Amino acid sequence: MNYYFKRVAQAGITLILVITISFVMYRMMPGGPIQSLMQERVLQCIESQGSMAECDMGQIRRSVEQQVNIDPNKPVPVAYIDYLEKILLHQDFGDSTQYQEGVFSILFKAMPWSIFISLYGLALGWTFNVFWGAMLAYKEGKLFDKAGTIFAMIGNSIPYYVAAIIALSVLAYQHGFSLRAGDITNH
Repeated sequence: MNYYFKRVAQAGITLILVITISFVMYRMMPGGPIQSLMQERVLQCIESQGSMAECDMGQIRRSVEQQVNIDPNKPVPVAYIDYLEKILLHQDFGDSTQYQEGVFSILFKAMPWSIFISLYGLALGWTFNVFWGAMLAYKEGKLFDKAGTIFAMIGNSIPYYVAAIIALSVLAYQHGFSLRAGDITNH
């Protein structure tokens, strides 16, 4: 029971640290997130209106503050507590500046494919490892067993995402194709 308590406590501390780091990084961006988005909105306004005089800077600032959900006049400790509350209690990760919709809904759309790929990879890896172990046990004590054990130890120590990137690179190079994000075609 003590082991599980320690693991849950570690997970909680890690979660709070990651949230804190993301809060600090977001607030310390050069110019801040509000300035960056305001520049983008002002450029859009100038393109559509024709001149800077036609743009209502107060309206642009209010819309950006509403989008990023940051009140620059709020003290940092109060803003941090509000940030924690939104993420931990309400699962409100804010809106994506690229897709103009909630981050949680974007993550939720990708979740079924992520689960499918994870389960498929788990089943494939488990099956391969069982058969590999059986082959090594059949040739116990021989050179194949020793070399195969080293191969298995190296293979199991490489993180899956690194192995996936290497596999994608090799396949893309051998077959002369490369998919980019969102690059889906019907053949």
